[in-house]
Amino acid sequence: IHGSGGYDSDFSDDNGDGDSSEKARERKREGEILQKPFEKGRHPKVAHRSLHSCEVDREEARNRRAHLISMNAFERHKKFVGDYILYYGGQMADFRRSAAKDKTDQDVLRENHRFLWRDEDEEDMTWEKEVAKKYYDKLFKEYCIADLSRYKENKFGFRWRTENEVVSGK
Repeated sequence: IHGSGGYDSDFSDDNGDGDSSEKARERKREGEILQKPFEKGRHPKVAHRSLHSCEVDREEARNRRAHLISMNAFERHKKFVGDYILYYGGQMADFRRSAAKDKTDQDVLRENHRFLWRDEDEEDMTWEKEVAKKYYDKLFKEYCIADLSRYKENKFGFRWRTENEVVSGK
């Protein structure tokens, strides 16, 4: 519109009366004046190869860190074990733990359950005994349920009522 290519801007310093090459020279001269003597030019020499490899290593480390942070603890563990096996050799079977000694909470309760707990029983409490005692404390001990189906064989069973049985009135 002002004869310089058909585009106009309300924010330009241009009044349409100057040559664009003259403004470019003026801008370049201002840049030279404002440049500090210890500053390097806009286009320095090509960087050294070691600087480039150092930057690449930093970028790769940053990417690895971001990848590890995005994983949960178990996935991170599996990755580290896999990397260890790749580097040092071996098999995944060496790292699998044996499930033969595993016990559920129910197994622990069965082994350490007592129908009646006394104050003397609370001495030397192990973790298993504490679990059994907590379960005992939660039971409703007003009435017990007895199984006398084998009383002729001198076998009988007692147990405390559970919360559902108390609510239902059993």
